[in-house]
Amino acid sequence: MPGGAWGNVDENFLPFFWSAGGELVDEEGNLSIDSEEGREAVQFLHDLRFKYNFVDESATSNDDARVDFEAGKTGFIVLATSNCLNLEGVDWDWTTALAGPDGQAKTFFAADSLVLFDKCEDKELAMKAIKLLSSADVMSKFHQQITEQPPITKDEEYTGDERFKELYTVENDNFKTITPFNSAVSLLTKVNENVQSMMMGEMEPEDVLKNAQDYYNENLASE
Repeated sequence: MPGGAWGNVDENFLPFFWSAGGELVDEEGNLSIDSEEGREAVQFLHDLRFKYNFVDESATSNDDARVDFEAGKTGFIVLATSNCLNLEGVDWDWTTALAGPDGQAKTFFAADSLVLFDKCEDKELAMKAIKLLSSADVMSKFHQQITEQPPITKDEEYTGDERFKELYTVENDNFKTITPFNSAVSLLTKVNENVQSMMMGEMEPEDVLKNAQDYYNENLASE
């Protein structure tokens, strides 16, 4: 389980969590991470490390895991597509995510928004700007010249790495984004810390999400 920044939760925990049927918040928007499905995902990761010896201690570090993968010392690594593009000396293939108990293979997809505020003095002009920025002409140049990303509109052609074309054009029903909620980054940072502690043998799997849920309720929910 690679570690480091909180964003690694998106990369290395949430796909297992969602594929097991877990959800970060319930229908009312309340945090519901400490669920039976969530605990099942955590137990699965724990068993990979301690029951089946499928991963070793190097998997708690992104850098160590990547070095071992490129050196041919390990045959499986969990990475975002952006982090796969510059792998060196490896003849690699990919799968979206490991399927959970119900056959779902969900994975994280980042999504941002352009927001029109009610206080905007010229809403018509602002909407023209939003439509221009998100148009196929502008976004295509942006994706080719600044950062490689899949199309955001149906009329934009896919210009990214060909190895991921099917993923972004056919398999995108498997994508999930993080539902906005108060202090999401702080909560996911806590989850990341707890998963790391578990993978180092310092926390029991049943405590990983319970501790994060309690921490959120006591310290973050009202922020």
